[in-house]
Amino acid sequence: MGVAISAVLALVISALFKAGILTSRYSLGQTQVLSQARAALLGTGRVKGVVWQTQEAASFSTLSSTSLALGYAASAAVDFRLSGKTLLQRQLGVDQTIATGISSMTLSYYNLDASGLVFESTVAASAVLATASVVLPGDRGKTYTFFTGARARNKP
Repeated sequence: MGVAISAVLALVISALFKAGILTSRYSLGQTQVLSQARAALLGTGRVKGVVWQTQEAASFSTLSSTSLALGYAASAAVDFRLSGKTLLQRQLGVDQTIATGISSMTLSYYNLDASGLVFESTVAASAVLATASVVLPGDRGKTYTFFTGARARNKP
């Protein structure tokens, strides 16, 4: 009788241990997705991401849906583009990796008219707001989409 109880207890403990490992792996995967999305959109601390750079910009250079080109009044232009699954930032001719593992990035640009209505921009010089959608792969074929927007605050 004591051996049977020990065997059942061992099975229960091993099942709990296995569940703990699976939970830990899932949490680690989710943390990786969130940290890459944060790096792409906000930056890593030393390198500014898409949102941060857009807020500091004075203008948009193009209206590309796959890359972001920003102009500044007092500093060099900054470009963001996806190369494979890596988000790169180019400034002064130097590429820096912002985030990796990104499946896709889609950008849209908007204007404000005199009455405060928002509409999609057709001319880069008049764009005021950009939105970015970043898609990252998760576990078991899931994908996670992060959507944000930023206004070029230094636009004249």
